[in-house]
Amino acid sequence: MSTRLRNLSTVGPNVSTPAELLLLCTNTMHIVADHAQEAVGTPTLHLADATAYAVSRAGLQRVGVLGTAFTMEQPFYRGRLASHGIEVLISQPSDRALVHRVIYDELQGGIQGGGDMQARRRIAPGMPPGHPPAGPISRGQRSSAG
Repeated sequence: MSTRLRNLSTVGPNVSTPAELLLLCTNTMHIVADHAQEAVGTPTLHLADATAYAVSRAGLQRVGVLGTAFTMEQPFYRGRLASHGIEVLISQPSDRALVHRVIYDELQGGIQGGGDMQARRRIAPGMPPGHPPAGPISRGQRSSAG
C-alpha cells in the first residue's frame, strides 16, 4: 500500500462528511478505489461499473479502451469491465505508450488537437488486428466513425 493511501486510511474514521457516495474522477485513480472506499467508509461509484452499464445499454459486447498505461494494462479497469461480460481490447504496446504520453504530456498540459491526438484517433479504430471494437472507450472523448 502506498504512503498516500496509508495516509488516507488514517483519515477515514475521523472524517465527518455528508457525502453519500465517493466519486474518483479519473480512471487511473481507480487503482485505489476499493482501498479508498474502505478507508473513508463511503460507497464508491466505480467508473468501470458505470461504463459497463452504458456499454450494455448500448447493446455492445466488445470495446476498445484508450487511457493511461495503467488503465489499459492493469486489471483494476479491464478486469472490472470483463466481470460484466464485456470483451476489452487494447492497442499494440507502441500505440499504448503513445496514448499514455499524449494524456500526460498534452492533455494534462492543456494541449488539445496536437499532432499526437491525430495518431490517437488512428489508434482507436485499429485496436488488435482482426478484432475491431464495437465502441472505443476514451478518456473524456467520444470517437466518431468519420
